[in-house]
Amino acid sequence: MKLTMIKIDFHIHTMPVAPWDSNFTFSMDKLDSYVKENNLNCIAITNHNKFFRKQFEDISNHHSSITVLPEIEIHVLNGMFL
Repeated sequence: MKLTMIKIDFHIHTMPVAPWDSNFTFSMDKLDSYVKENNLNCIAITNHNKFFRKQFEDISNHHSSITVLPEIEIHVLNGMFL
C-alpha cells in the first residue's frame, strides 16, 4: 500500500485588515509560486472578519487543479477563532 502525503495550507490571507495585518498587496503570481513551490493540494483563503466571494471565486477558478476552501478568521474579545 502506497501512502500519499496531502499538503494543505489552511491559512492564506489575501486582504490586509488593519491593525491585525501588515500592509500587503495580494498577487495571484505570488500565490501561484507559493502553491507550486510547496506542492500544495489544498489551500484555505482566510481573511479577518470578512469573506470576499468574488476574490475567492477568482482564486478557486484559477487554481482549479487543487481544492480551495473559504475561511474567515473572526476576532472576538481577547482572541480570535477560525
